[in-house]
Amino acid sequence: MIKPTKYLDTRTCVLNIAASVIEHLTPEGAAKYGSVQRSLEDRIGEDARLQLPYALALLFALGVVDYTAHADIVYLRIQEREQ
Repeated sequence: MIKPTKYLDTRTCVLNIAASVIEHLTPEGAAKYGSVQRSLEDRIGEDARLQLPYALALLFALGVVDYTAHADIVYLRIQEREQ
């Protein structure tokens, strides 16, 4: 039987990286892209850097995060709904 994790490193998969991004952004609600990237590299490893754009794309498509290009800031949109 082939397991869904046979060729998947669950530590660096997009869903785990996305969850880590939400965890990093939750206390403040926003953070610089570089800060998020460094935090993930410290927690998960350098492979997280490769998956971060895909994780952010997933979160953006789901309406969880937004990105401000001129300030290079990623922020949670979930907190906007709660207020």
